[in-house]
Amino acid sequence: MIAVDVVVLPPAEVADKALEINSTLRGRGNMDILLDRQSCLPHISLAMGCMKDKDIPHVVGVLSGIASSFSPVKLEAVKSSGGRAWIKLAKTRDIELLHEIVMIRLSPYFSYKVTPEMICGSAPAEVHDITLDYIRKFPVSSSFENFTPHITLGTGDMDVEIEPFSFVCGEVAICHLGDFCTCKKVLSSHRLSLKGE
Repeated sequence: MIAVDVVVLPPAEVADKALEINSTLRGRGNMDILLDRQSCLPHISLAMGCMKDKDIPHVVGVLSGIASSFSPVKLEAVKSSGGRAWIKLAKTRDIELLHEIVMIRLSPYFSYKVTPEMICGSAPAEVHDITLDYIRKFPVSSSFENFTPHITLGTGDMDVEIEPFSFVCGEVAICHLGDFCTCKKVLSSHRLSLKGE
C-alpha cells in the first residue's frame, strides 16, 4: 500500500508565488518543506489516504471520469497577514463539490491505517508523526464540513502578507505522499474538461 493525495494543481503563476514565499520562509529557518516543480509540488488537497498498488489503475479511471465532468475551477485566495504557513482559499461551492465527489467516489479504495513505509521519499524512521496523524484523521478533521482548501507553504506560522487574488485551476492529480503531506510524485493527472466545453 502507498499513501496518496488527490489534489488540484494550481496554474504556473500561482505555483511560482507559492515557491517564492516558501523560499522566503526557508531563508528564515523553515526547512521542513522545500517546494519545487518536480518533487514537492504546490497543491490543494482534495482527498488523502492509503490504497493498494493494484487499485491505482481503477482510481485513475475514476479520477479521469470526475475530471471530465468538471469545468476548470475558479479559486480565491483570502487576505492573510500572518498565522499558518499557507495560502488559504475561499471555500467556494465549486471546490467544495469537487472535494466531496472525490471523497465519495474514492472512499471504497481508501484506508487510513497508514505506516511510515507507505510514505514516499523518506526512510521509515525519518517520517514525522504529524504526517501519519494528519493522514489518519483526514476523513474526520479535514473533509466535508471541515474541508479547508489551501496551499501549504511551510510548517508552523509565517509573517508574510498575502493579498487576495483569484485564479483558475484546470488540473487534478493523484500523487504519492511525502513527509509533511507533500506531493512527491505525480502518479496520474487529468484536465478538468466538462464534456461539450
